[in-house]
Amino acid sequence: MKLLLLSLLLSASTVTEAGVKGLIYSGHHAYCESIADVYKSLRQNVYTLSNPKLVVNEDDVTLKIDIQFLKCIKQDDQFKFIQNDNHMSATYYYPTFDENDSYTKITRKDEYKEIVAYDENINIVSSTKNIDSFKGKQTISLTIKKEDLNVNRFSKVQEKGSHYTTVFLRTLTGHSFNDGEYDTYLSGGGQWNVFIDLETGKATL
Repeated sequence: MKLLLLSLLLSASTVTEAGVKGLIYSGHHAYCESIADVYKSLRQNVYTLSNPKLVVNEDDVTLKIDIQFLKCIKQDDQFKFIQNDNHMSATYYYPTFDENDSYTKITRKDEYKEIVAYDENINIVSSTKNIDSFKGKQTISLTIKKEDLNVNRFSKVQEKGSHYTTVFLRTLTGHSFNDGEYDTYLSGGGQWNVFIDLETGKATL
């Protein structure tokens, strides 16, 4: 099941091709077509953004966006994405392909997740760390000063709004092998341009 850039709406549990704006991990499109994709969705965060809403204030804007975390599973001989309500951790066993047919136990644990907004000079202009660990779908909020918004100079998407900001998911995560020490690192991926129209008060992905 290839999931590319399609529509805005999302199912509450099972995600289908008719219901995905963009499904990504580590800055790439995500797929759910094989056992390898099941392992990838356990090793890395799979998520999508939708339903952006905007409040324009005197000096800043408040941007609210729905984020949904997902995982790839095999069910009834079919591969599909479902909502992941335990997206902060995962434990799985990966074959070592040695002569003993043994497996390596791998545990992923995220210390925190945040949505970060940055300008065209790669300066962080807003962030939120209030992502709920036990909700697969939730709404996050970013407040950005008007002076920190980028002017929309993209000729092909002028109708989307006068300005834009770029957002992505940043995670402090760690992996351990066979219950060993965690190797912790900061990762980010899944860049989105969110277009903002200050005159109409609308936001568009």
